[in-house]
Amino acid sequence: PNPFLIENPTTLLAAILGKRQGYIQLAPTQDTPSYSALPPQMLEAAHAWAKHLEDLQAKRVYWITLSEVLPHLHIHLYPRWTD
Repeated sequence: PNPFLIENPTTLLAAILGKRQGYIQLAPTQDTPSYSALPPQMLEAAHAWAKHLEDLQAKRVYWITLSEVLPHLHIHLYPRWTD
């Protein structure tokens, strides 16, 4: 199976242009108020994307998880490039 492809209940949003080049947001489509409710394939996909960004020479990949405004966790991946 391809770890970059995420089956429901997860969606993937990616911004590949502009200031946030390489930014990726993973968001479940169902309410996921805690890590225990997070679909395991979402963490697997986040790990695969972070590794891919490192393979593209990102100096660091920062992970941020939020669940304040919306009723479910989101995983944000922000690469930091050398330039």
